[in-house]
Amino acid sequence: MKNPTNSFLFFIIILFSSCFPSDVRFIDAQPEHLEELSFIPNQFQGIFVINNDTVVVTDCTIAGDSINSNTLVVKSWGNYMFVNSLENGVYNLGCAKAVNAWNNKNISLEYFKFFDELPLYESSSLDESAILETIDKMIADKNNPLIRIDSTDDFHFILDNVSLNHFQSLLNNAKSEEVIRIN
Repeated sequence: MKNPTNSFLFFIIILFSSCFPSDVRFIDAQPEHLEELSFIPNQFQGIFVINNDTVVVTDCTIAGDSINSNTLVVKSWGNYMFVNSLENGVYNLGCAKAVNAWNNKNISLEYFKFFDELPLYESSSLDESAILETIDKMIADKNNPLIRIDSTDDFHFILDNVSLNHFQSLLNNAKSEEVIRIN
């Protein structure tokens, strides 16, 4: 007989991993190896439309919130800007990517999807017990940054001690959404 708790957890994993932009949260601001910025780079400043909301980004604020406060940490790496927002004791990471091709400047948001990265079987059907077993093994593996799953408010994979290689893998496999720049 299946454990009802595991069945519920499996259902929640599938539901929320398909509905929410990012299913990953972090114990520390990411990427861990980078220092906080004092100012937001010019290429990321302006007025943007994100999910039908207008967001103003200045040299020191995002949507009116000051950067590098206790709850908002901003870092940069090449053409990426990372915005870490502290919520319920863990960091929600927003990632913006700037691309300049043929004098056309585009910015996209990158969403980390940890569930999509699970090393599951290549079959087209999802095997509940295989997924739960894989998650349990990943949590037990000290070389893996996954430390727990939080389903308190939404559903999130909580990561800690994220190595540069793990972070780069998340970044390489992130889902993108184009951002509209108004000015």
